[in-house]
Amino acid sequence: MRVGRVSDPGTGPAVDDNAFVLRSPGTRMGIPEERIERLFGLAREAVVDDEYDRAREYVRLARRIAERNRCGVPREFERKTCDDCDVYLRPGKTSRVRLGPGRVVVRCRECGGTGRYPYAE
Repeated sequence: MRVGRVSDPGTGPAVDDNAFVLRSPGTRMGIPEERIERLFGLAREAVVDDEYDRAREYVRLARRIAERNRCGVPREFERKTCDDCDVYLRPGKTSRVRLGPGRVVVRCRECGGTGRYPYAE
């Protein structure tokens, strides 16, 4: 397998014989990341249309793709989904957001699950 150096100017991204792009910081998204972004967009649209079961399926599929490809779910999406029931959290519709001392408390209206996230005052 022949792999080029990513840091060499003018050579472009390093590519192996199987045509998978080897990523370095600052490069384009891979296929799994693009699918995860698309699935979270679909989950957001499903919640707007009051189709919570469909939104759950999109979130579960996105998490499964992230798990299998070891790429992780972006923090923005991690905080917008319920860890207990996998529904996409939309403030006022599927979640309740309150500010506590030094933290944001997000409660899922579907299952009652609570997430607490710190913030600097």
